[in-house]
Order: sequence, then structure tokens, then C-alpha cells
Amino acid sequence: MVLKPQIIQFILSISVAIAADIDSSMAASNSMGGTKLGQDLIAPQVKIPLIFKLKNKVIISNKRIWLNEVATCEGYSAACDEIYGIDLGMSPDPGEIWEMTSENLKDILISELEGYEISVSGADRCLIETAAKKISEQEVFSAIRSKLQDLELPSKVRVIVKQVRLYKQITVLPEDFELSFPELDRGRFLSTDWLALNLSRTRKLRMIYKGLKTGVVFSTHVRIKMRAEIQAPVAIKNIERGGLLDPQFFAPAWLKLASSYYSWAVDIDKFRGYYIKSSISVGKPLKKSQIRPPNLVKRGEIINLKMVIGDLKLEGKAKALSNGSMGDKVTVLYLPTKKTVLGHVVGDKQVEGHP
Repeated sequence: MVLKPQIIQFILSISVAIAADIDSSMAASNSMGGTKLGQDLIAPQVKIPLIFKLKNKVIISNKRIWLNEVATCEGYSAACDEIYGIDLGMSPDPGEIWEMTSENLKDILISELEGYEISVSGADRCLIETAAKKISEQEVFSAIRSKLQDLELPSKVRVIVKQVRLYKQITVLPEDFELSFPELDRGRFLSTDWLALNLSRTRKLRMIYKGLKTGVVFSTHVRIKMRAEIQAPVAIKNIERGGLLDPQFFAPAWLKLASSYYSWAVDIDKFRGYYIKSSISVGKPLKKSQIRPPNLVKRGEIINLKMVIGDLKLEGKAKALSNGSMGDKVTVLYLPTKKTVLGHVVGDKQVEGHP
């Protein structure tokens, strides 16, 4: 430990005074004819008295314990100011309580300080507690919800945090902190399939804590219940089969995103004019299996038929013998030859035949 100039000056002044006393003593001894200059004339070592008063109980807000937090110092003020900076070691973990006795403190001070006469008074023991803050489930809930709001989710998809549970109580120093969740990364959330399989259930989630003042970092796990939802059209009235699909009979609603979302007609405008194959109950989502594309080829009407036979390309009029929508197989009567041909619908009144 480096002494401040004020302390050094104080010690030098005492030493000069003692030296003057020795000189006068030696002169007196010589005048008396004495020759004994041994132990009677050796100056005793000068120690600065310091009194430390131990406190009863303290609450520490740092990672280490400093002397001025557990005891007061009385004596030479310049020395006390400097000594207050003695590091007594690590603080207890948040929420824990340690005990320091007056004897413990005295032993530490004697080992740390030389040239001082140390005495300890005050309490027999000091209870040392680190200031603590418990992270609440609501704080974790808010951090996860904020993270989800920053993500770019697929169109017409949202994720709702339903419940958060901590596996154990998390106690930290009272400081600003941030929570992160590595599993909630943007790459995964871009996939509707991943959301459907992984988020509509309760799951274990890794959480990383970082103290913004102390730099303390640790990870733990929380249990979280989330619900992925997709916006899909549901019927606002009972719809009978046989008519054409009209979007005005449907309204958007948020439904649980599960593997069954593949079967829903989420973008209803794409299916405007489709035929309704089966009835749809009020409040139920529109399924692709309940509708079919409109007929582009109708039985009895004249259509255009194209056929390729080797290098020969034929094109002519034909009569449709069955109904068909895009991609459906239909039978037509090729008018020039009066022969039936099997083909598939490729457009409005357009059939590509198979020889």
C-alpha cells in the first residue's frame, strides 16, 4: 500500500522530534562521562493508532466488499481515507448473507497494514448481504413479447405468448439488464411450417441474462406456452353446396396454426367464382376440399382441340362430352373425324388431346 504525502509528512515530523530528543540525551550522557548508548537510547518504532468500528449489518450493491462499507475508521483522517479502499473480497451472491466477526476484520487489517496500531470496536459481528432483485415472470413475459414484435413473421401469421413459468427463482443485483432468447431467431420464424409444428404447445426455452452495469452473464431456462395463429376466412352464415364462392359470406378470423392449415383456403380472393362442392357451417374455416375451380369446359359446348401425333400437329373443333376445370381429364368428340378423344383442360374452352 502506498502512503499519501500527508501521512509521510506526519511520520517524518515525529521522527525529527525523536531524533532531537536522542541528540540531547546523548549530549547529557557524554557530559556525565557515561558511555551507555545501547538500548536505552534506541528510538522506539512509532505506530499510528487507528480505531475501526464494525457495523451490525450492511447491504452491498457491488460485486466486491470494501472496508468503508462494513466499518468506520477513527484516527488520522488522511490514513482513514486511504485505508477505506481496502478490498475485503467478493460479495455474497444476491440473496445470500455472510457474517464477518470483529476478530476476522482485525486479522485482515493487521495483515494488510503495517505501521498502524489496530483496534476494532463496535459490533461483535457484521451481517453482510448483497442487494438483490428477483426477476419476475411478468418481466420475462414482456421481454419475449417484445422480441416477437421485432420479428418479421410470415403473412397473416402471429404468435401470442400465453404463459411464462420460471423453473426456479432468479435473483440478481438491482441493475438494468436485458434478456435474450436464442431460439427465437428470425430465420426459424420465417417458416410457417416451423411455427405450426413448434409454437402451438408448451415448450422449454433458453434465456440469457446480461447485467448492463456489472456485465454478469448467465443462462437458464423458462417454460413458455405460446400460440401461433393464422388469419383465415370463416363462414358468417351456413352456406349450401352447389353455388359459387362469394367472399362476402366469409370474414377473417385468427385460428390456431396447426398442421391442418394446409387444407384452408387462406387467400379467399384467389378462389372467387369457384364452385362449392360441400356445405360450409357458420364459424368454420373454408377448406380447399370444399371447393373446386369453375368449369372451363362444359358438356355439349364446342371447344378447341389440339393434338400432337409425332411430327404432325392437329387443331380443330370438338364437342365436349363432359365438364372439366383446369387440368381435369375430359372426353371430346373430334368433329372432322367423329372420333372420341381423351384430353385434359388447358384453358377456357381449350383441350389438349392424347392420341
